[in-house]
Amino acid sequence: MLWRDGTQARVDLADWIAIGSAPLASLREPALFATARTGLYGASVVWGEGDSDLAIDAFHFSLIAAEQRPFGSGEAAARPQPAP
Repeated sequence: MLWRDGTQARVDLADWIAIGSAPLASLREPALFATARTGLYGASVVWGEGDSDLAIDAFHFSLIAAEQRPFGSGEAAARPQPAP
């Protein structure tokens, strides 16, 4: 995914497809998955022909991307230790 700010991310949608509704199961087919394109106004990613119901909105796509984003030790928050 290339974001508007120029950053890029590789997003794995396998879990989203696996836990989604029956129509999402068709995205397991490589030929259909390869039809991915940007939806109207860049607000989604859509698959298939015409007005397909196979889509993920940009907000939820960005949540999945954030969950998968690698982070370094500088970003890890230390938990406070309880008082003895």
